[in-house]
Amino acid sequence: MSEPGQDVVRVAAEEVAPEFSRFMGTVVGSPSFELSELMGDQVRFWRFKRSLKHAKKAKVLLDDAGLEPHAVPFRTLVPLLESASLEDDGDLTDRWASLLANASGEHEVPVSFPNILRELEPVQAVLLDSVYDIMMQMVPELWLTRGIFTPGILDLDESAVHFHIDNLARLRLVRGLYPEPERHYELITLTHLGKAFVRACRPPNQPDPAIKYADAASADAFVAENKKRRAAQTAAEWNQAAQRPHAGRQS
Repeated sequence: MSEPGQDVVRVAAEEVAPEFSRFMGTVVGSPSFELSELMGDQVRFWRFKRSLKHAKKAKVLLDDAGLEPHAVPFRTLVPLLESASLEDDGDLTDRWASLLANASGEHEVPVSFPNILRELEPVQAVLLDSVYDIMMQMVPELWLTRGIFTPGILDLDESAVHFHIDNLARLRLVRGLYPEPERHYELITLTHLGKAFVRACRPPNQPDPAIKYADAASADAFVAENKKRRAAQTAAEWNQAAQRPHAGRQS
């Protein structure tokens, strides 16, 4: 006897045009995919395999840190495993494994953290890591007054950086230092939530970068250097853009 709902799925799939079935096969990366499998064993199997992969990584991280696992509250564990099972980006899968390792290790992982990680794009996770690494090189009292010059983060266009920071700010992981709307994200700093979140998504007991900027003068010099580097990079990009039309006409 078939399970409840299977007949409904089968009949509905038979009513769908073959072209749509082929489209879904392309979307899920399996030419032999049957539409009825969308709510069946295939998807559950994929998610189960990925959950096991993350769990194995988490165990290795705990072993490397010399920690013993303990039970994770279901309200944290269930959304963590469910969301992790949908992730196929390599960098983000490492973060899911670290989150599970920390949740089952010595640190409590808030129930909100799996939901936050689920809403991050890969480049946003890298961007947040970069902010964290820079901030950890400053003494804490400089965070509230100096922050990070955002166009100097990664090699991204300024508008792209601000687009991704919009999402980090929406998730309350970073905040701007300027009150003026037009300069809101020129300088940013981590929130306490952002600091705790990044640490939870890193392997247990991973050390922070050593402090390099212990006074306002050294921090200001760092920001100024970032601005100078970005200005030079922008000038080079403008020169390349200005030369392209001429090169086209010569050819």
